[in-house]
Amino acid sequence: MRKCNVCGRRFRLFAKNRYEVVKAPVGFNCLTQGAVYYNAFDCPHCGCQNIVGVVEKVKVRDVEEQPQESEVRNEKDTVVCY
Repeated sequence: MRKCNVCGRRFRLFAKNRYEVVKAPVGFNCLTQGAVYYNAFDCPHCGCQNIVGVVEKVKVRDVEEQPQESEVRNEKDTVVCY
């Protein structure tokens, strides 16, 4: 059960009523910050949007830029200290 932030009435959260909201940065912030995604539900009594939580999204570009373990561990790159 969730209490509406506007009208104060309680309503049930169903997976079929969930949707994602995107908050995109504006101006120069778009160069440094990414979009933020939220899970949201509409109140069936007053129709207002209720944000439930933040959704963690991973950029594909960030994952591809990270080196693989096989690339990092190379015999030439190994330093042995005695």
